[in-house]
Amino acid sequence: MNDKGKSGKPTGVITLAILQLLAAIAVLLYGVPSFMALLTATPPLTILLLGMLPLIVGLIGLLLIYGLWALKRWAWFGTIIVNIIAILIYIVNPILFIIQLSISVIILICSFMPAVKAHFR
Repeated sequence: MNDKGKSGKPTGVITLAILQLLAAIAVLLYGVPSFMALLTATPPLTILLLGMLPLIVGLIGLLLIYGLWALKRWAWFGTIIVNIIAILIYIVNPILFIIQLSISVIILICSFMPAVKAHFR
């Protein structure tokens, strides 16, 4: 069985990178407008920092895509950490974030598949 995509990368790694891209875009689509709204409201610093959290997580998610594509070990660990944080955030309001929650859970499952994990050792 050939586990390689057209790029020569393992199919599981390609799937993981695509899912991480979807998750990062989803978080950024939520984070940018939220952060912009907070800037116009002149909130306290703590609320402003909390509003920046989705934006930061989304930008880190984009960086992780590069690392996953390049088969960097730090990207595998980073993907696990970012998606655990995302799941904890999404659990607070699962109805609003059901799609992002689902993507993060699938990313964690894919990350621990032996065929994917083996490429990040």
